[in-house]
This record gives sequence, structure tokens and C-alpha cells, in this order.
Amino acid sequence: HPKLIALYLRKTTMNQLQRIADLNTIAGNLPIPDWTALERQCYLIELEFNEIKEAIAQQNVAKLRDAIADVHVTAGGLGFRLGVDGEADLTHVIDCLYSRFDVNEEGQKLTAEKYAKLGVDTYCHIANIVRDGIETTYYVTKVKETVYGTDGEHYPAHKWLKSVNTVSPTFDTHSVFSI
Repeated sequence: HPKLIALYLRKTTMNQLQRIADLNTIAGNLPIPDWTALERQCYLIELEFNEIKEAIAQQNVAKLRDAIADVHVTAGGLGFRLGVDGEADLTHVIDCLYSRFDVNEEGQKLTAEKYAKLGVDTYCHIANIVRDGIETTYYVTKVKETVYGTDGEHYPAHKWLKSVNTVSPTFDTHSVFSI
């Protein structure tokens, strides 16, 4: 598959997901439709995640940092092996996660009402973030006390909840393995 190797090594933008793609290409882990290879990659993610749990149990910060980075690398490798643009997927999901926060008091009140109807007591955490000189205020609705809502969902204390304006990520499954 020299054509695929050349394609990935020629890219000029060098974000970390691209570097992970390059590592996989060099190692011979190519984005070819192979569910067995994806299962193996998933197993590696599980091993690295177990290292996170061990590091936390040991309260070992250096080991924890290494394990977190390893999970990022193996998860990034999974997306690459699937043949998707991991950077675009990550951007899409993060954009959707931002939509879980309300950007005004009116939206936050509607979100709190939504969860009150489910039997979930909430409180609001307000955060101001400055990016590129622009300040944005976010209203984060959080669970006051652990409870099961009338919808049967478990709501642990302090979990941030989805705004009524939340946008869920959607992905085109037809583009998989279409490098």
C-alpha cells in the first residue's frame, strides 16, 4: 500500500492526530477495512485505560500522565485505522459538547426546568472564558445531588447536564474506509 503511505506522509499540516496517523503508517497499520485490526486496536486502548486506573490507584502523577497520553494515541490510531478524519471528528464532537452549555440565563432556566420535570435538582455554574480577546459566558447546569430521574437515567452529583439547545454529533457512515 505505498500509495496510502505517500498520501499520509505528504500532508503538510502537522497536528497530533496527523502524527499518530504517521506513526501507524510507518508501523504498517493502515486504514484498510479490517474489523479484526480494529478489535486489536480497541484492546490496546483497554490496556492503556487500565494503566490510567492503576496510576490513579497508586496516586502516581507521572504514570497517569503517560497513560493519558497513551490513551490519546491509541484512540487516535483507532480512528486512523477506521479511515476517518480524526481531526474533523474531534472538532465536530467538541463543537457539539460546547452546545451542552447555555450562553444566556434564559436558556439555562429552560434547561433547569427540563431537568426539574425529570425530578433532578440542579444548580448553575457560570464560567467566563476568553479566547482571542473575546469573552464568552457559559451557564452550566449541574446535578445538585445524585438521583435517578423519572426517565430512569442515573444523574450523579455535579455532573454537567445537556442544555435544551444541545446539538448531538452526527457522522456519515458511508465515508468509512474511503481514504
